[in-house]
Amino acid sequence: MEIKNEAQYKRLKKQLENLERKKSELTEALVAKGYDQQMIDLALLEINMMYERTKHDVGEYERAVNGEFDVESTPINKLGSHLIKLRIYKGLTQEQFGKLLGVSQEQVSRDERKEYAGISIEKLNRILQVLEVKRLTLLPSVESESEFHRRLETLKKICR
Repeated sequence: MEIKNEAQYKRLKKQLENLERKKSELTEALVAKGYDQQMIDLALLEINMMYERTKHDVGEYERAVNGEFDVESTPINKLGSHLIKLRIYKGLTQEQFGKLLGVSQEQVSRDERKEYAGISIEKLNRILQVLEVKRLTLLPSVESESEFHRRLETLKKICR
């Protein structure tokens, strides 16, 4: 989970709008110069990758805010991201969450930046209590490509 607070969300949402505008302007300019679609796709490769990544991150944050994820289960390799989503879904800032846990906002930020890597059972239990999670099922890790990576592979094929 890349976006961890409202300020980051607003910044990336604006960046997404700017990327969309830049894509449109660049496409219009290239069409006016007579470039074919393959050349336009190649020219837009980097901006499209940035756009898709930003769109993915913004969507993930919006889904967390709205509780549009399985609150009661997560693959074990996504536990840290899941805890961040739960905090966001509960409407808690890092500062508020830290106060409830008895730690500083800076500590919450460090933990979230590392996605709670190496979290102890005791700390996990305390976090779940604060977030009022009654049940959390940890599933085996599943390696699957995200939509972003599938799109990235498609764009790479265009370049070949």
